[in-house]
Amino acid sequence: MQDNVQNFLKTTVEQFGVMTQRMGYEHDLAKNRREAYGIINNIGSLTNRNKLTATSKIVEKPADVDLFLSLPEEMREKYVKMKLEKYSKKTTQKMAQKTTQNLGGHA
Repeated sequence: MQDNVQNFLKTTVEQFGVMTQRMGYEHDLAKNRREAYGIINNIGSLTNRNKLTATSKIVEKPADVDLFLSLPEEMREKYVKMKLEKYSKKTTQKMAQKTTQNLGGHA
């Protein structure tokens, strides 16, 4: 009986440890997303719409946020514009596909 209780307590402590790590990770991600937006918001050459679009694209993936925050300050604006350009191309391609579909496959 005592072994069962000890095993239960050990498992519970381990699960709390995992939960604490996950909560810390999520907190760090949220902090990094806010930091990324703060930086992007200060890029004067972007419209508000571009700032929001770029932020939403960059924060979609934690690896993109990490990369963005690790870049030297002078490279960040270039990275944001690269992301916006990539997004714009994808959006244009999707619109062209929909137009082709609406025309019955005849462009």
